[in-house]
Amino acid sequence: MLWIFIVYFVLLWWAIALFPSKWVPVKHLPAVAITIAPFVFYHPIKYKIYNEKRLHNHEMRHIWQQRVLSPAFMLALYILSSVILFIFYLIKFRSLYYAYEKSYWYNPFEVDARNHETIAGHLNQF
Repeated sequence: MLWIFIVYFVLLWWAIALFPSKWVPVKHLPAVAITIAPFVFYHPIKYKIYNEKRLHNHEMRHIWQQRVLSPAFMLALYILSSVILFIFYLIKFRSLYYAYEKSYWYNPFEVDARNHETIAGHLNQF
């Protein structure tokens, strides 16, 4: 019975991800922005420091990724790829900070989002 609940939860979350995106300011956010479809939580001060258009396109790409893969599946893949990359870079460089930084920087979802930061066209429709 638990698996039925999990399936319904994932399907419901996926359906909610299709709603129009909503940007929510959060003052004490540790990052500039975090996307959990359909919401984008952002730090209002840090958001102003960065190029707003590029950050908007970056986070909207994460929304698109979650709409295609479903938020739960994308989150699982994101964490799995981060852990694998972290272990790889930890073994390679023997530095926790460097492994953390590289595992974030080279995560396939982040690379894809960075590649779409300057594309202004179709990303704004979300």
